Amino acid sequence: VFFATVFIWEMIAKIRLNGVCEHFCGKSSGSGFVSNWFDSVIVFLDLVQLVLTFLPSTKAMLDEQPSFSLFRVVRLLRLGRILRVLRFERFKDLMTMVSGIAGSVGTLGWAVCLFIVTTYAIALFFRETIGKQQPVEGISEYF
Repeated sequence: VFFATVFIWEMIAKIRLNGVCEHFCGKSSGSGFVSNWFDSVIVFLDLVQLVLTFLPSTKAMLDEQPSFSLFRVVRLLRLGRILRVLRFERFKDLMTMVSGIAGSVGTLGWAVCLFIVTTYAIALFFRETIGKQQPVEGISEYF
């Protein structure tokens, strides 16, 4: 119910800001009108689901049908549009750091492999040289 309310208020705010015609078919929004239609369909399906959920006669029918929650998750994934903000000059250093970290993941993976192999080899060496002990009588009753 919370997300449905938030999405409805978001859609109402966009329509009031842009107007109905501009929101659904405006040329200034570019390909944004497709996402506006998508948002509207998701909000409408969510409203239908909420209304049907609160009606006692349709509750049993809804239990057998798939939920529209998947569409809400897809809509939340659209929040990735915020990543476009990172293209601004202010975030240039952050993007440099992120790309450096992403580029060094392979090198870091090989470094971890080298560390594990070296540690294993040293452990085997010490196990064979120092780890040899004489058997102790009566120890088997404890282990």
